[in-house]
Amino acid sequence: MFFVMIISATVMIFRKIRVKNRIKFFYSLFLTFFLTTLFIISLLILFKVISLTPRDVIPLMGMVVGNSLNTVHLLLDKLGELVKRDRDQILGMLALGATEWIAIKLTLISSIRSAIIPHLNRSKSVGLIFIPGAMVGLILAGYPPIEAAKIQIIIMWMILTSSLLSSLIISILTYKEFLRF
Repeated sequence: MFFVMIISATVMIFRKIRVKNRIKFFYSLFLTFFLTTLFIISLLILFKVISLTPRDVIPLMGMVVGNSLNTVHLLLDKLGELVKRDRDQILGMLALGATEWIAIKLTLISSIRSAIIPHLNRSKSVGLIFIPGAMVGLILAGYPPIEAAKIQIIIMWMILTSSLLSSLIISILTYKEFLRF
């Protein structure tokens, strides 16, 4: 199930984003989703937040992969846009001797910020503006509201962390592909 989710997410983005080195891009996407999901789920198991059962792991794995998919897609779309917009500035920096990393660093930061804004806004508004589905479901199922809130907080932090981590990994693995004008 783990690999089916990751390959599906990889293929969804791979079909939409165009870069020159398609094979490296595919592996970069796969590695991003694999590492992010493995890291987040391992932390949850290590700290005994969840047990190592399909009932616990599969839904959370789906949340991690699904939210990482959205974040990575937003990031890559924005990065492609910004690189086209700032092409002259990036080429100028490269011509003056800047490394590829330095030349694209500000563009990457802007792209990452744009990609995680939806998650940041959702995290800020939980409980004040809306009550997320997991919390409502747990309360309706008879869980004490405090326990439901604890679980929801863990889920929100898991989603935010996985989104940020996947953004950082895919940025590091693919930034050079966006400099191939």
